Amino acid sequence: MSETKLRLIKGGLGPKEEAEKQFVSAFATDTRLMGEVAMGIHWHIKNHPAAKELFQFFSFDTESEGLDNYKSVWSEDADEIALIRQTMIGPLGGQDVLLSEREARAVFTRYYNHITGRSPEFTEGINEYRFLIDEPAFLDADEFDALFDKLCTDIISPEQLVNYYIMRCLAKDSEGRRYLSSEYAKGEIKHISDNSAAGAEYSGRMLSSCKDIFPDLPLVSLLKNTIQEKDGHYISNSLAEHDSRYELLVTDITIEGDRVSSCERGPGMHISNTEAAMILAHPEFITVYRILADPDDFEEDPLEFEYNTMITEHESGRLYMAFNSNNDHVNDPNYLLSNDIFGVYYITNNGEFIVSAASKKNIIKMERSLLHTPIGAMLLPTGKYEFQEPVLLQFVNSSIDSFDEFLQLITDPEM
Repeated sequence: MSETKLRLIKGGLGPKEEAEKQFVSAFATDTRLMGEVAMGIHWHIKNHPAAKELFQFFSFDTESEGLDNYKSVWSEDADEIALIRQTMIGPLGGQDVLLSEREARAVFTRYYNHITGRSPEFTEGINEYRFLIDEPAFLDADEFDALFDKLCTDIISPEQLVNYYIMRCLAKDSEGRRYLSSEYAKGEIKHISDNSAAGAEYSGRMLSSCKDIFPDLPLVSLLKNTIQEKDGHYISNSLAEHDSRYELLVTDITIEGDRVSSCERGPGMHISNTEAAMILAHPEFITVYRILADPDDFEEDPLEFEYNTMITEHESGRLYMAFNSNNDHVNDPNYLLSNDIFGVYYITNNGEFIVSAASKKNIIKMERSLLHTPIGAMLLPTGKYEFQEPVLLQFVNSSIDSFDEFLQLITDPEM
């Protein structure tokens, strides 16, 4: 009796995540020098009745975390796509650059598990982009350099170059330092892997504009940078923060063309939280409104603001951080990280709507823009304040749910 060989065929319709996809278009933001890149990919879904289109949106922390946010739309819903762009991509302040399918896949491969070589902790929606994980794409040295150039904004001033360079040095970003160096601009160094033999040779050469000038510090954030030009040198005084520790750093940078040719570190010092707060202090203008509508009616539909916003939930309310549409603040010889923020909206659980900005011009613009939104008629102004230093975030992080009560506490602590 002959043996019959049977093969089990999986029946039924497979999930849409596993359907065949046809590339339509892709873009990324030219914000690599800020340490964050967002990317969008549009796929046409073939032969699946539950979906026709897929729009994927990724956000990558290129310094340490890899993938840190993901959103998708399984349709051509323009409103939903626009909301994702406003809240996830707009705050980066960059311009879109078009990518080929191979470039888009390479961006994902490079920054999904950047540096650490492990999958990031963020796994939301992973079944939708698992095919990108399973089918990695790699570029050769010249292709990588061309792509990296796309992901970086043009250098238009010495101040912008110095600010970006200090950021990349403090972020331990060898790719960024290399790109901003005069050796790279002259074609003397090409793309390398930190783990390769070429990487070891590169580290041994310690090119003056590419070396790690802060080997004793961990990955830190640049909060403020003041630049002074003196005899062709750019003296940079930086306030950096890591793990609630603050450092004042001094560097001497020389420039060749639009790239850094050398960078030497001067003496620095650790400072207290109080001293750092004094250095970072700036005015804050606040307008407080009482919400006249029922809370459920007020937030029945997603709130729409004129500015790109990032939303965070807090114990006493919801915060909408409004960002500038560009990164022009990096061109300033007095750079402040917080200057990428246009203003802040905060809706408390107690029925208050608070608007904050660091300048009178911005607070006026924010107030006027509210009048032209559906919620404008639901707001009654109850107070306007000007402070010499920021206080709204102190209120947000307090356990107090009334701004008036908070003001009484900080002005009369004995109450």
